[in-house]
Amino acid sequence: MSKVSVQDVLNDPLWMPVEITADVCISFRKLGEESLKESSFLDSRIKGAGDTILKLKIKEILSFFEKHQMPRSTIGNIFHISHVGSTYIAKLCDGFDGTRVYREPTIYRQLQNHYIESKKGNGTFSLQDVRTIHELLNRLFARGSAVTIIKQTSRNLLLPNLRSENDLPDLLIYTSLTNFLAHGISSGGAQSDAMTVGSRIEFLNNLLSDRTLTFDRLNLYQRIALIWLNEMSKVVSRAHYSGTILLTFDEVQVDQGNEAILEVLANWVEPAIGKQNLEEYDKTVFQKDAKSQKDFDYNVRATKIAVNLDKNAVSETLKWSENLINKNVMLAPLIDYI
Repeated sequence: MSKVSVQDVLNDPLWMPVEITADVCISFRKLGEESLKESSFLDSRIKGAGDTILKLKIKEILSFFEKHQMPRSTIGNIFHISHVGSTYIAKLCDGFDGTRVYREPTIYRQLQNHYIESKKGNGTFSLQDVRTIHELLNRLFARGSAVTIIKQTSRNLLLPNLRSENDLPDLLIYTSLTNFLAHGISSGGAQSDAMTVGSRIEFLNNLLSDRTLTFDRLNLYQRIALIWLNEMSKVVSRAHYSGTILLTFDEVQVDQGNEAILEVLANWVEPAIGKQNLEEYDKTVFQKDAKSQKDFDYNVRATKIAVNLDKNAVSETLKWSENLINKNVMLAPLIDYI
């Protein structure tokens, strides 16, 4: 492994960037041939990757790309709110010919943190340096001929828009606040997230004009609503970029089913990889949970939502949320998505 050269690492898309280090390097870890398809997330749950970590200086990487005119593939970013089937959507993209799908590479989350800290004046890097690193990461993830699909974490909704003219428009996945709440009151994951909404509250307080939100004065369902309010405000902002595609997950699934979701995705990637033959698509993916790979049927989620819609917790929290939106100008666009 000690004989691996800079050229070996940078020419091979299996060497995935995993960390931006304080000494101005990027660390790489080599994936197995099936790591991306078999791993729900590219963090500690990654499967089939090697243990060796190699560090390259960022200046060295930039110099290499400047000297070697390597082709850059098309990138399509998936942005989404929490608990809305985004891992499933990414899994569906895996089934297309000519795509290479990354599910929440941790280095982009780290990049988002660098943006935040640099804006505060606490950053390891200047904002311009972070932007340069961002462009470099896009370049690294776009090695090879396959179209690169990156499912970002919901925490990355504020990443700057650095799409090139050849990239796909962002795909934005969300659900209504009504469905989000109806699902959330039966979801252990949503309720767990609701107990750690401190940074989300801070973000919303910066948008409010007439009220200060404090964790101790919010009940569980209001905290769940705050996840949606926080993340949807960012989705709505990203939706103003040209060509961006909005996918209302639960609405499309209930009204039109799996095939409609698949068709939306096929149309999204078509400009980069051509028309897909959906008759030959492996549709067993519809029956498997994208994270656990256990048997799954969307109707289970739909039934929980339908049962919970009439509960007082949902209706009361919707009224509270509407009141918050109607009294604060910066939240006004959200009223159309409740």
